[in-house]
Amino acid sequence: MTGLSAGNPNPPHDQHFLYNALGWEHPGLRSPLLAARSLERMLETVRNDAFALAGLVEAYVGIGERDKAQHSCSRLLHVWSRADPGLKWFERAKSYAEHAELASTPEDDSPVAQRPYDPASLTDAGPNEWRSNSAPRLMVVDSEGNGVTLDNCRGKTVVLIFVAGAECDFFLARLEKLAAKREELDEKNAVVVAVAPVEPARLTHLKEEKALSIDLCADTQWVSGKRFQSYDELEEMRLNATILIDTHGRAHWSRHGGAAFENIELLLEMIGTVNRHTDSA
Repeated sequence: MTGLSAGNPNPPHDQHFLYNALGWEHPGLRSPLLAARSLERMLETVRNDAFALAGLVEAYVGIGERDKAQHSCSRLLHVWSRADPGLKWFERAKSYAEHAELASTPEDDSPVAQRPYDPASLTDAGPNEWRSNSAPRLMVVDSEGNGVTLDNCRGKTVVLIFVAGAECDFFLARLEKLAAKREELDEKNAVVVAVAPVEPARLTHLKEEKALSIDLCADTQWVSGKRFQSYDELEEMRLNATILIDTHGRAHWSRHGGAAFENIELLLEMIGTVNRHTDSA
């Protein structure tokens, strides 16, 4: 309660949810009776709260209230009949129910019949889990006049950087700092594609003049830059931008403006996050 009220003398509006927290804490303190009282108070507010029901199974088994444990177990089996597998609260309650030899018969204790929630029925409207959108088409040119697209980088996480001012030493220095992290980028299976609004013939001279160790690509008319929203339509000016694109060609994270790629450590951290999300998808 101290943490909740710090800086605010008023009680929280959702204080009834503390009953769940207290109820789950009491079994660990070997006070199943207090746990049952707290969790029953929770059910007075949220009638079929599954977390409260799961705790009540354990609490009532602990104090020997077999009938109440059975009732809570049956209600829980109904409420979470289509829950994702492996929920730790559900598995814990089922282990207590099995130990007490409770019947595994779901029971709907609601005043009126409930419509079962079937998450599969929503798949026609889109994926059940969030997925990023496919990145726009990238069409730029390297120093030898060869076209560079995202397909050339498929299988790697792409750090796509648009440099609005190719002659700006400040931003080119930031690119060099990123280039110095080549080993870390290789470990993260990442490749950098840096794009500047210059003619392809200018790229080689620019690299020599600025002593760059990173290769630049040309987007003379800033066509790809506009596709990736690296352009202010109101001010009619190009913007710096950094976009992370996963191994499947989907854009996950972006920063636009003057500080687009100044924080190299944050950028490396975000590459790792994109990789983890892609691996788990």
